Amino acid sequence: LINFVKQFFRNGIKNWSNKKAYIFFIVLLVNQVSISQDLGNLGSISKGFDKNSLFHLSGGLSANALYTGGSDASGRDPFNWVIAGNVNVNLFKQINLPFSLSVTNVGAGYNYPTPPNKISLNPTYKWVTAHIGDVNMSFSPYTLNGHVFTGVGFDFAPQGRIKVSVMYGRLQKAVEYDSTNPNFKSATYERYGYGTKISYSKEKYELGMIVFAAKDNYNSLQYKPDSLQIFPQQNLITSYNLILHPNKNLQFSSELATSIFTTDIRGDGVSESKVNQILHFFYNTKNTTTFNKALKMQLNYNFKKSIIGVGYERIDPGYQSLGTYFFANDLENVTLNLSQILFNNKLTFSGNIGTQRDDLSGIKSSSNNRFIGSLNINYTPSQKLLTSFSYSNFKTFMYVKPLYLNITPITPIPNSDTMNFKQVSENINMNVNYVIKNNSSINQTVNFNFSYQDANNLQGGVTQPNGATEFYNTIAGYNVLFVPKGVSLNFLFNYSLSSASGVNNTAYGPTIAITSKVLNKKVNLTFSSSYNATGNTNGAVTYAVLNNRLSATCTLKKHNLQVSIIHQERDGSDNSKSSTIIGNIGYNIAF
Repeated sequence: LINFVKQFFRNGIKNWSNKKAYIFFIVLLVNQVSISQDLGNLGSISKGFDKNSLFHLSGGLSANALYTGGSDASGRDPFNWVIAGNVNVNLFKQINLPFSLSVTNVGAGYNYPTPPNKISLNPTYKWVTAHIGDVNMSFSPYTLNGHVFTGVGFDFAPQGRIKVSVMYGRLQKAVEYDSTNPNFKSATYERYGYGTKISYSKEKYELGMIVFAAKDNYNSLQYKPDSLQIFPQQNLITSYNLILHPNKNLQFSSELATSIFTTDIRGDGVSESKVNQILHFFYNTKNTTTFNKALKMQLNYNFKKSIIGVGYERIDPGYQSLGTYFFANDLENVTLNLSQILFNNKLTFSGNIGTQRDDLSGIKSSSNNRFIGSLNINYTPSQKLLTSFSYSNFKTFMYVKPLYLNITPITPIPNSDTMNFKQVSENINMNVNYVIKNNSSINQTVNFNFSYQDANNLQGGVTQPNGATEFYNTIAGYNVLFVPKGVSLNFLFNYSLSSASGVNNTAYGPTIAITSKVLNKKVNLTFSSSYNATGNTNGAVTYAVLNNRLSATCTLKKHNLQVSIIHQERDGSDNSKSSTIIGNIGYNIAF
């Protein structure tokens, strides 16, 4: 079956014999699904047929166009558009066939590893869901995690203890290096992957296993991008999951993943050990192949209105997965979290502390240790007053290893601790919202927000020159809504101050917004204007920026039309001037 799917997606249907094989495969699959389910459901399908309910169509379509002009728009594409839609066909009130489409002119004329235009079909029948076309699936953070692929996948979730997910498809297209492409200055090999996830659950535990593999096609590129440090790669990951919940208050979860990663499949093979003789059946190891692990454990305990948890995570240096877009490795995390609800649900606080370190193998020239602590408090003494407060502290210790430690244990260099660095960052955020009046004719509220951030770089316990920054931001607002007329007014004032290297920079200004519903409340009009001025203490260029925005939204039954225009004027203290205008029109329909 896997070989047939691979051949079909790689080579397509080339002749009638392949067509017949493909039709036979689909018929066989449908028959297997229906037979293994329950023949009693044929009665419900026949009832839907008798009631002339062969199918039901629902979904939506949206189209958006964006125009950008002005002196600040040089180098941009002045006109961009995107069309997206989704349609669901329900057959006999039993089978769902969701279909989605996305088409855009962004990047037209260029090739990308993942195309911006996508089409997908996600049919569902009872406990079977298929993913066909440009889709994504997630198995776990260490294996396959949201990576878009062009192919096919299935989720089988029958009423029972076993659930299965499978996928196969192209993870990225082959893209030759193109120096004229403004958005992709690289190259990629064609990459295919496949995987499966199986889980078995009972009342007090759940077991799971994941296998994911991906490999680049070396012959997919005419010009090999070795000079760009891009090589054909291969990856095989196995992951084991365990969840225990011996009672309703206690839960333990864990995942252990092993990644076999080859950075260049053209490398020489390695001599086969007893372990490698078994592995060779599944993976051809090279001299560029590495074996790494990732482990994560979490223990949570709930009692009354409290939750306490402890977690541990370790990711080996060099751990990689071709099923994720971004991944951090060479780290160890230990976390502790606590949340509590008090005073009849009026007060909620949660906090967590944790440490993180890298250089797990001890071979880096420097190592980092981080401490993270945060506290969040929400207090609502009445329906009129809502307050929140949060505090976080991040500390990073960088230990620079002297070279002499790697040579011979001689007498330490005096004042060698001055090579160590410490970074401290503190964040405070406070928000207050108060309802002045709220009745059938008027709604008045005021709100206040304050945020503060402080960052310092310390070396040898001394704050470094230009190593301290402070940032303050304050926002005060007043909102009033005239309910019968559907008119709202919003007044806002913002003030920001940042201090770095002995230089203070400020930005401040008011904002006013008016919203009104007209034409029997079918059209919503909004106008906003904001003015911001910047200043500094070192004589640098300052700016005064004026932003005006006008938007209209019209809703008629299942149709929705939006139009907006944004105009910005910027004047500098050096007599420089610039302007930008952005226009957007969008249409949506639901059916």
